[in-house]
Amino acid sequence: MTAAHQLIDEVFRNDPAKIVRETTARVEQRLDTASDGLVLYGAGHYGRMAAAALRGRGMVPKAFLDRDSTKAGGECAGIPIIALDTVDGDQLRKSLVVVTVYNCVAVLQELTRRGIKAITYAQLATALGEPLMPYCGIQHPSVLWEDESAVRAAIDLWADEESRREYAAQLAWTLDLDPFRLPTPRPPRDTYFEPSLVTLGSHEVFIDCGAFDGDSIEAFRARCPGYKALVALEPDPTNRLHFAHRFGGEAAMAAARISLLPYAASDRRETVAFDVTGTAGSAIAETGLQIEAAPLDDLVADLAPTFIKMDIEGAERRALAGAGAIMRSHEPQLAICLYHDRRHLWEIPLQIAESQHEYRLNLRRYADECWELVCYGAV
Repeated sequence: MTAAHQLIDEVFRNDPAKIVRETTARVEQRLDTASDGLVLYGAGHYGRMAAAALRGRGMVPKAFLDRDSTKAGGECAGIPIIALDTVDGDQLRKSLVVVTVYNCVAVLQELTRRGIKAITYAQLATALGEPLMPYCGIQHPSVLWEDESAVRAAIDLWADEESRREYAAQLAWTLDLDPFRLPTPRPPRDTYFEPSLVTLGSHEVFIDCGAFDGDSIEAFRARCPGYKALVALEPDPTNRLHFAHRFGGEAAMAAARISLLPYAASDRRETVAFDVTGTAGSAIAETGLQIEAAPLDDLVADLAPTFIKMDIEGAERRALAGAGAIMRSHEPQLAICLYHDRRHLWEIPLQIAESQHEYRLNLRRYADECWELVCYGAV
């Protein structure tokens, strides 16, 4: 039995309800002693989401802290932004700082050096519950026990020890929420394109599901300038405008063999509501702009894709189901995000293995905690 298997056994010897009670008690004690309220560190997408969730609990943060001094004096979600380097340390020590950036370890270390109390959003969300949680991989730890057989089965799908260590450590983090217990993340520049796992050549047909503003297409082109074709799926019209601007407009994209499609990848053709934010967080939702969803098997199978990337805010399982024929016929390399739902950590590798038994699967992470987890698949 490997160390990763042993760690999973240790995880399942815990009581998830007790774990949550203990986390709640620690956080409530920190809140009780914070005489000057809550401050959020990080005036970005994650911070705005945290502020909205806290408002839903009647807890409006008094300020945002940010390392970027150019943001100071402005507002985020109607809350003032102050620069960390100009803040009154004595006053801040009377507050509880909640770190709302995806790379929290260095921030926690810096705040601790300054004598400032801080916790992670995951810790606060687990203690307070809805509407702060569930959020992506931040979910009640009972989800592990609900799917215990699948959780245990998935560890044996990973092709190397690094993947098994990361997988087991993620499960343990779901309980203790200690960001320092996890392995050091890989360099963010390699997200979706891990050099030791992804092989690129002149024949590549890259399908980018969740293309946002073209950042991952640009990263692909830098690594593979001699590609055959690029297809980007991006339902958010604002993101598509930014994408087209990045690559010089329609004529320039055609010359560069780049196709931009306004679809959401799914397992069927249908019209769905889409939350248009003009950010990387745009996603299928209960209400919003009506957009078209379609399977990759319908949209791009005739192109014989060689590499499929999916970062689509929790819709990855349905999109994979809609690419089953491509996976079986063309065996494209895969880079599939697992961090939008804690269950995806085991459900997606199991789904890939069921659809295409020959795939070798690896797990890599490019940020702290549960963020930027990518499952790579290759035959």
